[in-house]
Amino acid sequence: MENIVSNCPLCGEHSLHLSQDQELNFMQCVSCGYVSSDKFKGTKDTNEEYKKLDELLRSWVQETENRLWIPIQMTLPFGMVYPALVDNDMKWVFAKTIEIPVEEQEKYPIPGEENKFYQTRYETESPDFFDKYSDVLSHVQSILKSETQKAVDEGGVSKIKLPKLKKVK
Repeated sequence: MENIVSNCPLCGEHSLHLSQDQELNFMQCVSCGYVSSDKFKGTKDTNEEYKKLDELLRSWVQETENRLWIPIQMTLPFGMVYPALVDNDMKWVFAKTIEIPVEEQEKYPIPGEENKFYQTRYETESPDFFDKYSDVLSHVQSILKSETQKAVDEGGVSKIKLPKLKKVK
């Protein structure tokens, strides 16, 4: 797998990360928050994957250089980042992960699993809103810093629940 940083065709910033492997080319701009992949080559009229997106997400898709770009939706162990319509504008949202009290877990069944229930959920009732993707990333970074310090203070960083990262050459 090869990683390259280039200029984003949407925002112009030198923050477009390209990841390539044998199967798929993936592009993500950490400045504007838009992503694309080989599945989104072509136009809104010709791309079958675009037609599968929900109507609101399709309204935010940008088309340039024979490629479609979609606002990122990112799930993390401690929350979720996603775009949302607020007062007729797209905003970036962070909804934190919260514990579901045991007495309420029956309201959150795991599909296909008999008598099993989710123990956490995203708090979408009172999320944090941001005008720019870079601002929501700064918020996520501050949470990571705080959680890291909390884990160190409690006796070790092994308590932090972070996704496993793949080493890139």
